[in-house]
Parts: sequence; C-alpha cells; structure tokens
Amino acid sequence: MSANIKALNSKDHAPLQVHGREINLSAARIARINCIVHGIIDSDIRTSDSLQALEVSTYDIILANPPFSLATDSYERSTTCSYFDFGMPPPNNADFAFLQMIIKSLKPGGRAAVLIPNGVLFRSGIEGAIRKKIIQAGIIESVISLPGGMLKNTGIPTAILVLKKPGVPGKPILLIDSAEAERHIGADLPAPLKSLFSSTLEKYKNFEEVEGVAKLVTTDELEGNSYNLNISRYMLTQQVQRKSLPDLIRKQRGLEVRLAELQREFSELLAEHEVSIY
Repeated sequence: MSANIKALNSKDHAPLQVHGREINLSAARIARINCIVHGIIDSDIRTSDSLQALEVSTYDIILANPPFSLATDSYERSTTCSYFDFGMPPPNNADFAFLQMIIKSLKPGGRAAVLIPNGVLFRSGIEGAIRKKIIQAGIIESVISLPGGMLKNTGIPTAILVLKKPGVPGKPILLIDSAEAERHIGADLPAPLKSLFSSTLEKYKNFEEVEGVAKLVTTDELEGNSYNLNISRYMLTQQVQRKSLPDLIRKQRGLEVRLAELQREFSELLAEHEVSIY
C-alpha cells in the first residue's frame, strides 16, 4: 500500500539525499541495494505505508510509481491523513490518495513526476471532481503519454503527470505524445537507453506546441471538456489531418494489389504441392 517514492534534497550543492518508502520489506531491501550499487551509501529507504505516513512540505523532487488503482482502505482508516486538500478519493481506489499525498509532500517550488494509469486522466465522478480542483490550482504542469508496452507487468495505457508546487492557476498544461515525439528523432538512428526519451524531454523543456506531438491546452479548453486530460481528446484531430482522403485511398489500393499478389502466390504454391484444403 505504498508508492515507491524517491526524492532528492539539495542545498548549496550539498550531497543529494535520497529517501524512499515501500510497504513491502523485500522491495525495500532491493531499493537499498540499488542505492548502494549506484554509490548512494546513506540512503533513507523506510518500510512503511505511504498513505499512513504523511510528510508535509518535505521534498524538493519526487519520483513516484504508485500501485495502479490499488483497492485499499488505508487512507480511509488513517487518523493522521490531512492531505486531502482536493477531496476524499472514492473507496477502494487509491490513485488520487497517492497523488494528493505526493502534492502535500512537496516543498514550495518542488516538482514531481508520477507514473499513472490513463484512467486518472479522464475518470468522472469523485475522481473527476478532484482532478478539476487540482487542475484549477495550476499544479499539473504537463501530461506525457507513454508508448504502449513500456511496463513489463501490464499492457494498460500509462502516462506521466509532471507536477509543480505551488501551482500557477490559469497556466496552460502541456500535453505530449511521447511515441510521436520519439519518431521525430528518426527510427534509423541508434540511441542509447539514456537518450530513449530525449525528444520528449526536449519538447517538455521548450514548453511549446509541435503539431501532432505537443499541445498547450488552456483552462477554457479543459473546462469545455469536463477537465479531461486524455491527450487523444485534444490531439486526435491533428493526427487524423496528417493523412488526406486521397492518401488513404492510395494506401488502400496498394494494400489491395499486395493482397491479390499474395493470393496468387498462395494458389501457385498449393498447385505445386498438390495440397488439398478441407
């Protein structure tokens, strides 16, 4: 019932301090070992429930991969939970509990990057009301849609929420289609793992629109779409316009020609081997 949170504190170029919380003892041990392997000897990785242990305005940077749509009543049972500034999450779905806990844990001027299932971007009801308040507070700086198949254990669509505290109400939110951004690099260019999302990071740093790749969405647009943050809601039109009707017709004809060729080759192969099909 805990988010894997790692945060960095740095003042006056002092050594970075790495903190983390993990409810699973084995996972916490692995995290400590990973820190040591990467030269971080004095990390503070605690075994605890993130939804029960609130640290207000503590961290400069938070990187989090909370469990997706965790069915738990941990945040409902807690007597110390005071981080629901935007509303109490629905029962047995902790997505917005983790999200609000992360926001509360940031220092003024702090930032967070949170991996989420796409449902967080568009679900309605109680979650929709909470999302609306977070958007209106200007805390969500960017939404980065990730390519499919990024995670080993699930095929569900995912995204990264980039948060900044305090927020800037009324500031547009930058939506980035990461799969489209990386195509701009060129599929034939070998890229090391560290530069896998270099184009996506470039679009985020520039914080500007690129047709079909990145779009700045205003608060008026968001309000008109019930504060839905699903990227396809705002960029689908641009993607469809890339291919005109004549282009699609030419592609269809080419596929039909190729299909006819394959059928002819298949018939010839059957005739050569005198294969009977039943």
